[in-house]
Amino acid sequence: LKGQYGGFAPLSSNTYPAWLFDSMTMLPIDLGAFGVAIFFLVSGMVIPNSINSLSKRKSGRLGFVVNRFFRLWPTYFVGLLVTVYALHLGLSLNGEVIQYLPRHIFINSSFFRDWDWTATGPIGGVIWTLEVESKFYLFILVFWKPLSRGNLYPVYIAAILSVVAVNYNGGYPVTWSPPNNFFWFFKYIVFMCIGITFNLHHCKSITSAHL
Repeated sequence: LKGQYGGFAPLSSNTYPAWLFDSMTMLPIDLGAFGVAIFFLVSGMVIPNSINSLSKRKSGRLGFVVNRFFRLWPTYFVGLLVTVYALHLGLSLNGEVIQYLPRHIFINSSFFRDWDWTATGPIGGVIWTLEVESKFYLFILVFWKPLSRGNLYPVYIAAILSVVAVNYNGGYPVTWSPPNNFFWFFKYIVFMCIGITFNLHHCKSITSAHL
């Protein structure tokens, strides 16, 4: 509430009036969490379409990687640079120096910042959703063949790993704290797998008897 972010010192008072914040928390649902949930669900629902269109090609997996890269990375990288510049400008106007180095920008732009053993923290608040997406795409590549055939066993594997993740906290890692860094995202991948299941059911690849 007091604007503390990216190295900025907290403000002396809240950035928004208390009544506005209270009105948001009075809603029956968390709109932010709900929006992210819809994003993950839709992401899972559309992926089988890409798998079906590319699985017939010899270089289908490579085509999938290339398509996903150009769909996400250019826009995100421009946004990341704008964020870093805004932080640099704001801090310099207050006589301070930005703490992020080119190495931090590179690691944050990889979508695998959470696998960085040097404990580079996230620069932007939205990167965690893209870090989940990147792991989901790895999941798709590993189970490419069974998913292209409408087989649900990869979904069951994701569900089992999400249960295992409970034993390792499962919270979003801002530091190097294995094995949590390799398990935290499975609870979201399971949600995306629900989207996959909806798609397969809609396309008649599976029936209700399979569920």
